Amino acid sequence: MGQLVPTVKNMRRLRVLCIGLLLLAGSARARSQQHQETQRELTKGSVSGKVYTSDFFGMTYEFPKGWSVDQSAIDTANAPRKRGAPTDPNDRRVYDALNAYRDYVLLEVSQHPAHDSRVAGPRIIFAVSTGPDVSDQTVKDLMSQEKRMVSETMGRRLIREPTEYTLGGQKFSRIDVEISWIPSVERHGPVYKSSVATVRQGYLLAFQLFADSREQLDQLFDTLNSLQFSPK
Repeated sequence: MGQLVPTVKNMRRLRVLCIGLLLLAGSARARSQQHQETQRELTKGSVSGKVYTSDFFGMTYEFPKGWSVDQSAIDTANAPRKRGAPTDPNDRRVYDALNAYRDYVLLEVSQHPAHDSRVAGPRIIFAVSTGPDVSDQTVKDLMSQEKRMVSETMGRRLIREPTEYTLGGQKFSRIDVEISWIPSVERHGPVYKSSVATVRQGYLLAFQLFADSREQLDQLFDTLNSLQFSPK
């Protein structure tokens, strides 16, 4: 099997996608103080064995046996990034809007150990996005945007239409894409990606699953049946 898309590239795509869709959901009123306060709570999740627990969201998730937490990828994704403020008024509005939103990677696990040269292989990423007016419509926007990217981006093919699932009593939406070509990335064979999202406590929760085959992608999705949520 070929090597999967490098994790940094995966995370950048996930971050841009979540932020871009959240911008569709509401106004750009800044909540920087709230973000600073909630970031500490959001990222307090813990891993024991192969079980991830988030007290903030009242959830547990059991990732595949033998997989490893990629803490380096998590730290890189959550590192502060400074944006230079543009001078053009139109660009400034976009800049201010983007800064009203935050997204954090809470868990990233890989089939191969972090010290392994194959660390870019099949992986599962769990991220959360915060912003004004996150709602069920945000998930619908996420699915629509993913579907639109398929039609507008070379080397992408839709292999599963947006489909609703109930996982741990929580309603999720799932969409699957086959990616056969990515600029500047050498690979033998396609990448299979599943985006699985829901809204809980006013946050967009998104799992991104990356696999080497459709069969493996379904196997990774099956691990989400281990999700458990405490009553709201």
